[in-house]
Amino acid sequence: MSAKIYKKGEFNGNYMGIRQTKAVLAVFALVIILHHISLKMNFQLEAESFAKCIFAPFRGVGYILVAYFFFCSGFGLAKSMSGKADYLKGFLKKHLVPICASFLVSDALFQFIRIKREAIAFPANTYSWFIFAIIALYISFFVCFKFLKKWAVPALFACTILWCAICKVLILDSYWYNAVLAFPLGTVFAKNFDTITEKFKKHYAAYLAGALAASILLYFLAADDMRLFGLLGSVMDFSAVKEAQAVLQIISALAFSVLITLISMKFEIENRALDFLGGMTLEIYLIHVFFVEIFSKKFINSYQPLYYVKNPLLYTLAVIALTIPAAWALCLFRKHILPKLVTNWTSGVFKKLVIAALVVCVLMTAYFSISSHTFFADTKGKVEKYKNQFISFTEIDGKNMAAYVAGEGSHTILLLSDLEDPCPSMTLRPLADKIADTCRVIVPDLFGYGFSDKTESARSAENIAAELHALVSSLNGGKPVTLFSFGTSGICAETYLQNYRNEVEGLVGFDMVTWEILKEHFDMPSFTDEQIYYESKRFGERTRLKGLCLNASGYIQVDVNTIIEAFRADVMGSYLDELSTMYMSGYAGKASTDAQAHFLVDGRKLSGFSIPADLPVLFISSSSNNENVNPKPLDMYKELLTNTSRQKADLMNGEMYYIYYRPDVIEKRIEDFMSSQL
Repeated sequence: MSAKIYKKGEFNGNYMGIRQTKAVLAVFALVIILHHISLKMNFQLEAESFAKCIFAPFRGVGYILVAYFFFCSGFGLAKSMSGKADYLKGFLKKHLVPICASFLVSDALFQFIRIKREAIAFPANTYSWFIFAIIALYISFFVCFKFLKKWAVPALFACTILWCAICKVLILDSYWYNAVLAFPLGTVFAKNFDTITEKFKKHYAAYLAGALAASILLYFLAADDMRLFGLLGSVMDFSAVKEAQAVLQIISALAFSVLITLISMKFEIENRALDFLGGMTLEIYLIHVFFVEIFSKKFINSYQPLYYVKNPLLYTLAVIALTIPAAWALCLFRKHILPKLVTNWTSGVFKKLVIAALVVCVLMTAYFSISSHTFFADTKGKVEKYKNQFISFTEIDGKNMAAYVAGEGSHTILLLSDLEDPCPSMTLRPLADKIADTCRVIVPDLFGYGFSDKTESARSAENIAAELHALVSSLNGGKPVTLFSFGTSGICAETYLQNYRNEVEGLVGFDMVTWEILKEHFDMPSFTDEQIYYESKRFGERTRLKGLCLNASGYIQVDVNTIIEAFRADVMGSYLDELSTMYMSGYAGKASTDAQAHFLVDGRKLSGFSIPADLPVLFISSSSNNENVNPKPLDMYKELLTNTSRQKADLMNGEMYYIYYRPDVIEKRIEDFMSSQL
């Protein structure tokens, strides 16, 4: 590497030149690779391992490095515009088409490999937030400098702040916005380049010391939310601390951009390798995460890798070694193949396709919105009739809890559905009717679900267990029940068992979530309850926001029809309209999202709980739930058993949704269990 350090009073005259900034960005692109590797390593390596310590410094640096990318982008655009009168002519096409093309190609590659483990999604690349941010900033730049010339810079700052506000409304993580204000800062620097440069030169040591101190101090404060909570926890709650952390990240990102600019004034680097890498930093960013994911222990959100490279050094080398040629190929496509594809004819066709797509989208939205509201109005009477015919209500703490109750017998089963199920009294009715031939069955709608009243009480496992106990005491005359738990209701079932052991005579778990499964799959040992609750709550809020948008637009029908199509001519066919209405109205309800917020913390409270040895237990694990998973839920269930003469874990060929449309399969196993153990 050819490098030059300037003496006192001397400065790099080309410190913001293309070659200099590209060299710096090339280094930063490589560090960003290490940053994303470190995030994966954080969950793969033992807490005290040497490799984890080596990668630890890279874990939180991503946003400050990306900030300099934004800073250089804003600077470059403003500087180029000042030297060209017609610079904004064809601006969006010239800048956005290459970005979008590189993104779509890399995302298609990601999509291709993703479908082996995960559902199809757009974007398939879970790190592609940068593309959406830079597109929004480029559009803002064009609009501001095209139509608000005198107020362009303050307007650009306003647009960038608006982007931050939109990200907050959409409940996106802080990395979506904590670096973007460096973009308008770059334009300010470009428009006042000579003046700022002279000021920097005149008091260089002071500016350097100030930028260095601000960068280190603010980064240190913003790097660890729990450390910040320790400082501010006495005056604000954890959510407020996270807001303060985001503000500190924004300011530290700006300070870091200024710091690197000042360092560049004294440190000049020239290197062919960096020249090469600097010309494809966008492609490096887009493509490296593909290799970060496929060689990691867990591919995206799945529980099993594609091609796991366990050794940290080999993992890092594999990612970097494959990223560079892949990025080079993508860069060749952008620079040499794409211009041949984007002709006046293709641009015209593309514009027509975009307009046609927008028209179709508007018409579809209008159709689904009208259709959805009409459907609700038409089925209102049917739902009321269904409720009066099949649902019973029990008053608990001044509110009515709904339940579907069927069958008679010496034993009673309390059927608990997954916490995301909006109306268990309808969805589990087919299974209840099957079991009702030999037992009494209670299928409750928890408060905030289905036909039950809403509640302001926190949807914690403790509260839910207490409410269920009150329901059972009223409906079952104090006799013990067998708990049947499906999915995420497992935490509530275990809490009920822990609190009311003498009133539980058996436990059946069907793909039931336990603390041991949560601990393994969510990588939580190093997180505090505050962190877990905060992230879980945000996840639930995002789900609820999605539900509100789907309901408002009418597109909830598409989601509902996809889910319940299997029931149309089968077990739920007689009340399909009523089910659809209840599903749509309860989709991602407040109670469900609140239960998700408490879910992981409540699970952790069960870490010392073990199944009583005298309790009959049957765990049923579907074969589909054991595919591509390591460790397998079936094996984890077996480890929970404390008395194999009365407890067992079985594998069932099929999928978890059999509980809805193949109740006969589940019922047979329950019947065998009840007859042999109770």
